[in-house]
Amino acid sequence: MSGAMQSANPTGTPSGTVPGAAHGAAHGASHARRLGFGGALRAEWCKVWSVTSTYVLLVLAIVFFAVNSLMMGWLMRFVESQGDGMPLGNEDLWAAVSSGADNVLLIVGILGVMVLTSEFSSSSIITSLTVNGTLGSVTGAPVLSLAFTRTPFMMGTVPAFMAGQFNDPALDSDPAAVLQMLRPSAQVISFGPDRGLTPITALPIPQAILAHRVPLWRDDRELPDDLKALLGADFGRDLDVMYDGASIKGGEIFQIAEQNEDSPMSASLEIESALMGLQSEMPDLGERKPLYCEHPLMRLLVANLPDHTPQTRYVKAPDALYNSHIALARIHRDSGDLDGSLAQLQQALALAPTTAQPFVDESITYVDIAGDHAKGADVLTRGLAVAVMPGDVNFMYYRLAYSLWQTNNREAALACYAFMLGMGFHAQYEEAAEVEVRELMQEMGVDSLPDMDAVTHTLNKHGIPVAPLTSQTELLAKAAIRLVDAGFPLAADEAVWALGALSNDDRLGALRQSLRFGVLDEDAVLASERPAN
Repeated sequence: MSGAMQSANPTGTPSGTVPGAAHGAAHGASHARRLGFGGALRAEWCKVWSVTSTYVLLVLAIVFFAVNSLMMGWLMRFVESQGDGMPLGNEDLWAAVSSGADNVLLIVGILGVMVLTSEFSSSSIITSLTVNGTLGSVTGAPVLSLAFTRTPFMMGTVPAFMAGQFNDPALDSDPAAVLQMLRPSAQVISFGPDRGLTPITALPIPQAILAHRVPLWRDDRELPDDLKALLGADFGRDLDVMYDGASIKGGEIFQIAEQNEDSPMSASLEIESALMGLQSEMPDLGERKPLYCEHPLMRLLVANLPDHTPQTRYVKAPDALYNSHIALARIHRDSGDLDGSLAQLQQALALAPTTAQPFVDESITYVDIAGDHAKGADVLTRGLAVAVMPGDVNFMYYRLAYSLWQTNNREAALACYAFMLGMGFHAQYEEAAEVEVRELMQEMGVDSLPDMDAVTHTLNKHGIPVAPLTSQTELLAKAAIRLVDAGFPLAADEAVWALGALSNDDRLGALRQSLRFGVLDEDAVLASERPAN
């Protein structure tokens, strides 16, 4: 059963690790008052209870724990009643009781991340919350719907939970008592003949929440000041990278290249004509910078760009503008024009500094035209500092491994092969990589791949980033937390997906689904994201 609360945004493809926080130390004057442990503890306590996320997650933790314990108790009694009179063993009992611990630990863990990263938006404290339990996934049929208001929950439910009253075995067969202790302001719950939960009509979603469920590209709400500085955006719509209102669509550029595959000159002329048309359509940007992002989560990484400041603002560049430079670069590459290809790739990179693809294309250009594996490896090394998507990271390590091998840096090459094969990312080139690494290992006289600790050590030794960089995943986590806390879940869901994909944590994938689909059914969300013709 999944808990569904609110929802979030567009589609995704493969890319993270786990969040953290980097803090600078501020040193006051020698006469400044020293903060003691007690004062620090009080400050942290105030901080925790000043943000909406604390209350949301506390409600979820208690509800998940109570409902899971209740259902497991009923299940155990039901199984026992159907047997031959043999009592259930202690192992079965504890396995059942603890089966929901993972959900609670996940929620508590998310709370911990939020507390440690601090600096959340501390606007208005949440006053009410509706928790819906659904079958299978967040898009499944609702079977449990509970609404809570802050005062009775904090004054009654929380003290009871902290005192261990929910652990009373008598509650296993008394759902009414459990619900009374939870103190919901409204509830919809129904049990079938087998004592299982049956589908229900969930409590209605408040219109105030539904009013915010608009596609990101149409979200005109102003962002909080901290998010404006972090993301270089003033409004929710400024974070969208999926909607494209240009007269020429991105896919049309590559269609031109494909249709004129036998005539590179014709392809170049048509694409350059389209490029000039797109540039003429661009409005006067003033101090704003055009930005293309291949994936929504890449929009959240601008704070790590060298030239980003709190005052920097970005405007979405048309997909076709970026694709034109990539397509022209590849046409030049195919004709053996190294300088022409590199010039187009530099323009693509200027438009898409958080996208890994220009680095991949540049590396291929050096190798294919000049046979220069050293420069190809150098470009990929720089690109790995940007790469976040799992597919990008995996492919770049594969290409880098081969180039390093060709420059006789076998130790680093083996580490790159081991890293990409250890990711568990299954791609078309995986079989080729396994053949290559066996040949390399034979040359080196080694029988097995190094473990991940040894791989990390070797990469660091040779100045190769361990991708994705911690600074990238920390920024994704920080941005996602602040966006959700500020009421912009649709701008955060792809970041949560990426963190789950990179850590192989399916639970974060489910959390992402909840951000995206939590208050509406899947069809309604997807329909809302399609621009009207």
